[in-house]
Amino acid sequence: MDVDKNGQIDCWEFMQFLRVQGYKDYADHKLFQILDIDKSEGLDFWEVMTLYYIIKSGRPFCWSCQKFITAVYFVCVNCFEKSAAPVYLCPGCYEACKYRHSHGPLPPQFLDNYTILEAHRVSSLAKSPSIANMSALPPATTAYSSSSQAIVPAIFLKAYRALEMAASIGTLGVIVASCSIM
Repeated sequence: MDVDKNGQIDCWEFMQFLRVQGYKDYADHKLFQILDIDKSEGLDFWEVMTLYYIIKSGRPFCWSCQKFITAVYFVCVNCFEKSAAPVYLCPGCYEACKYRHSHGPLPPQFLDNYTILEAHRVSSLAKSPSIANMSALPPATTAYSSSSQAIVPAIFLKAYRALEMAASIGTLGVIVASCSIM
């Protein structure tokens, strides 16, 4: 990346490298500025390592406004389950309905990244024979539709019930962490 060998990656080097490597979506001046924590107008080793983490972890860009999403995002459930390129929306575009996306006659179904992660975790726990209490959850066989047009598939309803049960018995802790990456 460091073409001029000065120990830092400037914006031009950053964008050229990402384009050549096939990461053209990441080759953005705004992302460079986000990564340049010390505002030195060059990326040092740890700032480049942050870029590597972002690329390898698949951090998304908003499908509508094309901005890099650094926190909570919404993803189309149908696309997430069935597509190699799911539709992600930043909170602003989701809230303002700044998207045109459908899967036929049904309205799009969006959930936030934390809900999807929790549903995946609970689903994995339910499949594990070592988790005896999961059978105490009522079966999640129906979907819940709210007035916001968001549809909660059965697996997410099960995750919500597991979360409610954990909270009711006092075993759910709240973890607040700060991340210097974002």
